[in-house]
Amino acid sequence: MSGAVVIDLMELSRMNSVGVREWVRLVHGTAPDLDVTLVRCPVFFVKQMTMISNFLGRAKVVSLHLPYSCSKCDEPRDLLVDVATLAPTPPTTSPCEACGGAMEWGESDHLYGALLKELGR
Repeated sequence: MSGAVVIDLMELSRMNSVGVREWVRLVHGTAPDLDVTLVRCPVFFVKQMTMISNFLGRAKVVSLHLPYSCSKCDEPRDLLVDVATLAPTPPTTSPCEACGGAMEWGESDHLYGALLKELGR
């Protein structure tokens, strides 16, 4: 293959160790002239990005989900974010869709910093 391919990861619900190994093989085995773009990466995938060296290979991430939780209803929520808009600190959010409470960053600041580093920001 050559050219460009966009992979929408939104429906991916989990990835075991074999899946991680095969993912790394896939992204590192693509032709040099194939541009791989990833969109709507789920939270667990984002965490893998921060834990596994060169997990993305040459693939570029355009959008991803970040973990938040509602301070009022205490429910976890994933916020879809455009990578181009990422700031040095986790993005502020709109009110919770379920109850209107304030959404708060749901992970350590270390995860966010590691994510920015992996994305070259």
